[in-house]
Amino acid sequence: MTAFAALEEHEETEVQRTLKLRAVALPAAQVVQGAQGGRLRKDSQLTRLLVFGAIGASGFLPNLGALHLLVGAGMHYLPAEIVANQAGVLWNFVLTEFLLFRDRRGHRHWADRAGRFALLANADLLLRIPLIALLVSMFGLPVLPATAVALGLTFVLRYVATEALVYLPRRRARGRHRRG
Repeated sequence: MTAFAALEEHEETEVQRTLKLRAVALPAAQVVQGAQGGRLRKDSQLTRLLVFGAIGASGFLPNLGALHLLVGAGMHYLPAEIVANQAGVLWNFVLTEFLLFRDRRGHRHWADRAGRFALLANADLLLRIPLIALLVSMFGLPVLPATAVALGLTFVLRYVATEALVYLPRRRARGRHRRG
């Protein structure tokens, strides 16, 4: 067995574990809400956060798939992270648009939302790339699991920034009268 095949086998296991953990997040939240006598509302922040997490988890597939192909083709893992991120960004934008924030699209053109979404997702790389490099070089984690860990650690920050900067309506300037 080659070193690459062994790495690939280990990475699949880590990715599968990560996806399984994300897959139980929504049902677990519903059980907790039910036990407290409440219901998980469709428009609640918790629901939106969990759906955003599920979309992000599904975005692991195109991101890690592209990363696997690029690293396998001989590209260094750090530039490959940047290129592979674009596959996940596109996937996540489409799902976020149509599944999560469908009701918050009217105040910005789709190209504006797509640009903002891509800008945030790529700005997120400024946090993730050094974290991935640290996990790989200092802790000896393989590239794909290091990427999955970094994505998980920056998850809440991405949600808050995406909601605030892409999908929430612009605030009106003070002193203006509201239309009736």
